[in-house]
Amino acid sequence: MKACFSTWCTDDYHDRVGLAKQQASLKYFHPEIPRFVFDTAKTNKLKEIDPWLNQYFMMPPTCMHLADEFDLVIHIDGDCTVTGPLDDVLRGDFEIAGVRNNNDYNKAGKDPFITIPLKNGSMIPKWEFLNAGFVASTSKDFWLEWHACNKLEGNNYAGHENDTLNHIFHSGRYKTKILDPYNCSESYGLTNVWGNETHWDSWREIFLQDNKLYIHSILGRRMEIKVLHVAGGGGSWLMKQKYEQYGFKQEVLEYLRNITNG
Repeated sequence: MKACFSTWCTDDYHDRVGLAKQQASLKYFHPEIPRFVFDTAKTNKLKEIDPWLNQYFMMPPTCMHLADEFDLVIHIDGDCTVTGPLDDVLRGDFEIAGVRNNNDYNKAGKDPFITIPLKNGSMIPKWEFLNAGFVASTSKDFWLEWHACNKLEGNNYAGHENDTLNHIFHSGRYKTKILDPYNCSESYGLTNVWGNETHWDSWREIFLQDNKLYIHSILGRRMEIKVLHVAGGGGSWLMKQKYEQYGFKQEVLEYLRNITNG
């Protein structure tokens, strides 16, 4: 399956989110897979086509044209570090794959868990509400529908494209997969983030074993960490991937420096 990675990150955010570390980690684990970054110049070209676009709706337009050339397109946020091979994603046994927003502590980081109602009035289960920081698809129709949905309805939702993603994912129209379901053994982002003082208190508990990163969840299960996603809000100074500020163990710091070239 011909795959690629896509990241939307304008020039003013490259240093702030630590994009170079994200790109280095992708190259470390998957050097064979092309990486595309939609910077300020490419963003402006997309806005010439769709003038209504803004920062809340950029994921689909930066991915949908890649689906003409690639069988599998993987969107990954710029403030992510890939910490293990993404083989489960690259199998592409889905039309849409996503990752959870809420952790096993029934929280979103240190805050209450997030979910939204579907149009039929039912609430998305808290352990099935997705975060749009990591989305993979083998269907161009999905990217096109997400883009169209954002144009028509995105401003009606507090979470903008994150919420429209959830509506489409749970619509029943696609073969879907949650990469890190409740009580799973792998973590692709915010399922390894929890705390009381900050969203990232849990990262102090991450440990290295057999050259892999792990953390124990509240359920006692050891989760292998495949992705660290800072997230935490666009105004957070912690968005930057300056690993020392999160309290990682020394062995974990050295591992992260190795896979990101420092």
